Formats: sequence, structure tokens, C-alpha cells
Amino acid sequence: MFELVRKCSMSALLMLYACTESADKAESDLDCAALISAVSQLSLKGQMESEPDFHSKALTSSMMYLNAHAIPNGLREAEAFKQVRVRRAELIETTSPSTILLRAKTCLEKTPAQ
Repeated sequence: MFELVRKCSMSALLMLYACTESADKAESDLDCAALISAVSQLSLKGQMESEPDFHSKALTSSMMYLNAHAIPNGLREAEAFKQVRVRRAELIETTSPSTILLRAKTCLEKTPAQ
């Protein structure tokens, strides 16, 4: 009986983890560029508290992620920015501002080297 409960509990935990938003999950370069952009947009619209330290690093970091996404995929600048805008809109629509900020801060900490 205990074994069945343990297996069910483990299955429930794995399903719960798969459905949660986590800053520990690896973000794609496109996602990081979009997350950082989303924080800036939400701050400008007054939907999120402005964080000066974050914003001072945001432009450089988002451009590094944009290039890390665009160059290997052979994307021109306009197409790369379009993809970021589309992904940013999806994130804002489906993710809470606090989760966006948490994930964006993680991206900021792991910005690709220049």
C-alpha cells in the first residue's frame, strides 16, 4: 500500500512540476530577449514597478540574447525583432508580471558574453 501511495505522490509531483512556471527551467535566447523586453514594456505602461538596476542592464542583455538567437538561425534584424515582439506578447498574455520579472532577472544574470 505504501508503495502505491509513494508512486502516486511522485507522479502527482512530476505532473505539478511540468505545469508550473519556473525560473530554474532553461530559457531559450528568444524567450530571454522577450522576457526582458516584456519587463520594460510592463514598466513603461505602469503595470510593473520600475527597477532601475534591472533597466540599466536590460538593453545590453536583450540585444545579446537577440543576437544569440538571430545569428545562428540566419535571421535578419527585422525578422528577429518581429519574433521577439510576438513572443513578448504571448508571454504578457499568458504569464503573470511577477513571473515574467523573476524569469527575466534570471536571464539577466546569465547574459551571453559580448
